[in-house]
Amino acid sequence: HDYKYWAQALKENVVKTKYTSAVKYKEFSNKQENLDKFISAIESVTKQQFEKWNDKQKMAFYINSYNALTIKLIL
Repeated sequence: HDYKYWAQALKENVVKTKYTSAVKYKEFSNKQENLDKFISAIESVTKQQFEKWNDKQKMAFYINSYNALTIKLIL
């Protein structure tokens, strides 16, 4: 599975320091294109595709999906 849109959305809208990170929600709300593309991509994953992934891939999918959908809900 490709996380390029999610990675770009985070790069544009998350500030990282040595010990913390913070989402820039105001900026994120004005730049949702990559977030929306990622959500469309995760929605298109079929059961058959998902079942072929190993446990690490499935966990990454769950975590990234949860985080993206939570941000979308907040926005």
